Amino acid sequence: MLGHVRRRPGRLTAPPSPAVDAVSAWDKPTARPRSRRTGLALAATSLTLLLALIALVAFALGWQGVYPGVRAGATDLGGADRATAAARLAAEAARWEGTALTLTGPAGAVTLSRHDLGLRYDGEATLAAALARGRDGSAFARLVAIGGLVGGGYDLPAAYTLDEATLRAHLGELAGANDIQARDGALRIEDGRVVVTPAIEGRGLDVEAAIPLILATTAPGGVTEVALPISEQIQPRLNAAVLAEAQARAEALLAAPVAVRGDGLDLAFAPATIGSWLTVRRAETAGVATLAIDTERAAVRRAVAALAPQVRRDTRSAAYEYDERERAFAVTAPAIEGRQLDVDATTAAVIAALDLPGERIVAPVADRWRPGLTSEDIAAANRQAARSFLAGPLTFNWADRRWMLTVPEMAAWITILPGQTPTAGPRLVFDERALAAYLAGLKGQIDQPAVDAGYTMDNGTDVYRVTSPSRAGRALDDGAILKTALAALANKGTDRTLALPVGETRPGVTEADVAAMVPERWIDANLTTQRMSAMVGKKVIHTATISSGKKGWETPTGTFHIIYRVENETMTSESIGAEENYRLENVLYTQYFTDEGHALHYSWWKTPESFGTPTSHGCLSETLKDAEFFWNFAEIGTRVTIHGRTPLR
Repeated sequence: MLGHVRRRPGRLTAPPSPAVDAVSAWDKPTARPRSRRTGLALAATSLTLLLALIALVAFALGWQGVYPGVRAGATDLGGADRATAAARLAAEAARWEGTALTLTGPAGAVTLSRHDLGLRYDGEATLAAALARGRDGSAFARLVAIGGLVGGGYDLPAAYTLDEATLRAHLGELAGANDIQARDGALRIEDGRVVVTPAIEGRGLDVEAAIPLILATTAPGGVTEVALPISEQIQPRLNAAVLAEAQARAEALLAAPVAVRGDGLDLAFAPATIGSWLTVRRAETAGVATLAIDTERAAVRRAVAALAPQVRRDTRSAAYEYDERERAFAVTAPAIEGRQLDVDATTAAVIAALDLPGERIVAPVADRWRPGLTSEDIAAANRQAARSFLAGPLTFNWADRRWMLTVPEMAAWITILPGQTPTAGPRLVFDERALAAYLAGLKGQIDQPAVDAGYTMDNGTDVYRVTSPSRAGRALDDGAILKTALAALANKGTDRTLALPVGETRPGVTEADVAAMVPERWIDANLTTQRMSAMVGKKVIHTATISSGKKGWETPTGTFHIIYRVENETMTSESIGAEENYRLENVLYTQYFTDEGHALHYSWWKTPESFGTPTSHGCLSETLKDAEFFWNFAEIGTRVTIHGRTPLR
């Protein structure tokens, strides 16, 4: 890299020429006889000078060294040949590179040579520039230039190269000594106070600006002391202005406690508590760093939620009882409105209060429930009761007897319930079961059971005869009087003196019933004896030998009735789940007495000697003759009594 060139003005000056003087001599008056000799001498001199000049021009134009007047710094190169000039420039390079430069910064001054800073003297480029002087243009132009060099001289600017990496490395070391790193400030909140860590401004060596200043020292007459360019007051990203703004915001939020008053609450969140809700967050807005003071909603909500038990109150209906002296229901305990803290809404109110100036008071937001019954409802219920259930006593008459239900007694059977809608009035619910129980008590006093006629059968004649007389009874129709009484209670204008509906009850068996009685036709089966009898009353009219259920398939005992009959059917083992595989057709006179398939029927597949032995699957097997008899004797509904135990065979 070449330095700036400083040219010095000069002029080409020729030495006085004898020819000039000779010319002047020609102007002087001389004697005419000498004029011829003088002219010849002048011509000879001029010729000599011309030849000398021609020789000098030829020498100058053919010279391979440095022309006179050329200098490189303090080194004169004029008239030196190439080798001599190169030697002189090597010495100049050592001097030039060794020149000390003093670099001054806030941390002090440092002296370094040009060589240390990466500046290298370019001797070859300087030599080439020296040799080039006076060699441009035509011969005449070159002669003029050479004359100018001889007369005025020329100072070559120093040609040098720059090792930029070396220069930057030294400047980096100087930056390390002089720089102060800018440090962000910080802000935190402790125990309700804002604590600020101040920001630190930085300074730094401007390396890019320092390089041209150092290079400028290479110019002729350049300075050897350089004041390093330092950038002062380098602001951190979180600087004092950012901190001041964030501090003002935080202190505004912590300026006063937040009081919560109402619905059983009277407390205040102190600044220390408020501070625990705040978070300091670094943010970037359009590339500019800021500090945001955020209110953490979840933390506020936890603090508010802790107040919920103090606010909560269960709703309670007004309590009441009947006052006999006032003849009305009286309130014994007032109603209480229920409430529950709306945590989310109260949280929002507390957060909003943080931005209020001055005193901060928040009314808690609560959900409220109306009690089921209020004092007003009890008063309305009294008005309803006076027009209906409690308009007066309820009197019951029968024969010469009289019973009275008083108003206080009936008041005990009334319950006051809330209306079915918020705008509906209270409801009166009368305990019908209590009234029914009262009437049941009257029924117990009035009712008299009927007495059936006693009778017995004369074994000799099978005719029933009366052994004791019958007697009619009486009974209160409590269901009918209950409906009548409720209707009377529901309407104030209805007569409240009611006649009890008492009716006569007929005996179950009268003397006429005994006279008309016909002996029962029924079937008696004895498993022990394997006998079955057709009975009319107590008289046996036919007895058959049967075969009942075998072991594992025992015929059930007890009282049954014929439920359906099949004159001819087919029986299979599948129908009852028997282990044997059979299909029996033409089974006659089957009379079922259980839903499980137990029946009386003809068993044509049994031998005569098998009857009297339990061999069936639970049925009472008969011979054809006996089966036909019992088919004609019985009907649906005929009682079948089975008793005894199956013999072990």
